[in-house]
Amino acid sequence: MTRISFDMDGVLIEVTESYRQTVITTFETVLSEKFGEVDKNLSFQEIQLFKDTGIFNNDWILTQTVLAYTLSGLEFSEFLEIAVKKKANINKILIELKPILGGNFSKLKKLIDSGFIVKKFEEIYLGANLYEKFYGEKPSKNTPIKGMIENEKLMAIPELFEQLINMDVNGFGITSGRPRDQALYSLEKFNILKYFEKTALFFMHDAPKGKEKPHPYTLDLTFKKLENLGYTEPSIYVGDTISDLIMAKNYGKCISVCVLSASFDREEALKQFKDMGADIVIEDVTKLPEALAEVLKLG
Repeated sequence: MTRISFDMDGVLIEVTESYRQTVITTFETVLSEKFGEVDKNLSFQEIQLFKDTGIFNNDWILTQTVLAYTLSGLEFSEFLEIAVKKKANINKILIELKPILGGNFSKLKKLIDSGFIVKKFEEIYLGANLYEKFYGEKPSKNTPIKGMIENEKLMAIPELFEQLINMDVNGFGITSGRPRDQALYSLEKFNILKYFEKTALFFMHDAPKGKEKPHPYTLDLTFKKLENLGYTEPSIYVGDTISDLIMAKNYGKCISVCVLSASFDREEALKQFKDMGADIVIEDVTKLPEALAEVLKLG
């Protein structure tokens, strides 16, 4: 019986106006409040360029990195070379940039080490009510009641899962970089949690340090849990980023499906996915039944 693991952001749920907008808003807020920079902008396209490296799966680290990039004044290609060489390790990136960051080095490092940037990100993403619910503490006074999370839209509609089940394609799990409680909130909100095997859901804090995506650690856990429930083969992983594809390739024992719906330049994304050996590339997750029917010779 088939086992399928889904990435969440950009596959099950549309996050351009939530997670990616939160990166931008956090970036602008920190630059303005802590560095007096009010004229710096960050675009969705620039975020995508970082994502395309395959090493910036964690949006907290991405936000810290784009702050370092802007404060460094380096050309994008020059900075990206450093970030990739340091494998997105923000502390190593900062040390490399210390000579050119000047006084901003210690200021930015303190904001990172204190957790200020992550806290600001979570306040903007969750809003005051959910932040207090998930973190058990009061947010900053100026935190809006509703966060960017409320901008999310469902991509994997219930009919998708019903269609797959009717094709005898089932055994659904999730391998995602979201925090667990926030992921479950969105899955329940959109009424699709019921389609997934509860023991086959793996999120940010299920991966030990050094084994986060694109390491296949949590993907392996997901498939093992599904196997224990009787879902054995074939194994399929559905993602939307280079990081997802690298993880599937690192795992090495699954059919990799890449969706284009989260990409700003779909032609370029299609080329990248194909060049890197994706088994299946589809426009969005609703095309999954049709693609699997062809590949698995169903019906």
